Amino acid sequence: MSEATDYKKHWTGIVILLGVFLVVINLVETNLVLNQFISPPLNIKLEDWLVYYQIIAYSGLGISILTVGFWYYWGTNLVKVYTGSDLQKATGRWWQLFGCLAIVFLVSLFLTSAQEGVWIADLFYVINILGFYYLATVWFSPVSVMDCPPGATKLRFIR
Repeated sequence: MSEATDYKKHWTGIVILLGVFLVVINLVETNLVLNQFISPPLNIKLEDWLVYYQIIAYSGLGISILTVGFWYYWGTNLVKVYTGSDLQKATGRWWQLFGCLAIVFLVSLFLTSAQEGVWIADLFYVINILGFYYLATVWFSPVSVMDCPPGATKLRFIR
């Protein structure tokens, strides 16, 4: 396959994965789970709390998308890594980006509060922010850095 075909295939996969995450945020997380288990703080309606949750979830997912875009750009244009010490350096870069997203997740923990059930929203933040980055980089990384994410060689065949 040519590089242009890989590019189109990878970004199509990333967009489809994004669509799955958006559907999960809208239908599963907000309407089915959080609607049942969250007790918002006093003087805040549940509907308003859920809208605020969605804003933070979309923002975190957006930052995750930008990070995946940087990873993809870096892997296609700035490095040519396949094995050895270069692979270890690239894996280190992957972990640095993951760490940046972990900081975004930690910030999101302080943006929402509830009387009960906030741990469920926090779990969804982890899944949305870090999970999207992990799955997108495992399944749709450029060839030069496709073995860098932990478990990539095993999980790539699940898609």
